[in-house]
Amino acid sequence: MKSAGRNILFFLFYVPLCFASENKPVALNREILFALGDSVINKIFVQQLQSYPSVTIKTSTDTFTTFFRQHFISNLASKKISVFENSNATETTLELSVQESSVFFGEPFTESFLGRKKIERSIQLVVNATGSSSVEGKILWSRQFSETMIDTVNFTDAEQMNNSSLPMTSIQKPKLSFFDSVVEPVIVIFSTGVAIYLFFTIRS
Repeated sequence: MKSAGRNILFFLFYVPLCFASENKPVALNREILFALGDSVINKIFVQQLQSYPSVTIKTSTDTFTTFFRQHFISNLASKKISVFENSNATETTLELSVQESSVFFGEPFTESFLGRKKIERSIQLVVNATGSSSVEGKILWSRQFSETMIDTVNFTDAEQMNNSSLPMTSIQKPKLSFFDSVVEPVIVIFSTGVAIYLFFTIRS
């Protein structure tokens, strides 16, 4: 009887704690947005710019595009293509404009009894890109490129992943429901009390 009681207590307390103790480093929203920016530029280069030996880059002056501007330029400069900021230096101009940079969080959930609360995070970057002739001013092509990253993070870490300086077209912050914030903690406290009571009862 005592052995069975101990096994139950071990399952109730130690197994969930093992899952909860997993604390893998998670990338910040800023880091992911820059990584998505790299993916967008890579797409533009592979699909549109590989045949051009050089290109002049122009970016919109809005807050969102300005935030990514230097990162876009650095990524393009790392390709086998000459990048200029003066339209007279090359025959092709690439115009970039960030349409959307957003972060959304889903509903909190747990993967095991007494385990840590998790939440799904979805980050998206949408960029409008247009290639034109610097000489004639003719539009050669115009496309929208988007990249999305979805992962699962700890609910308690969600706020720390954000950066107030990030320009967001939209952001949905994680919130606990009434059940998660009030009812569930009461159930956990009650269950813990019962487990402790059984522990001392079985020992005696």
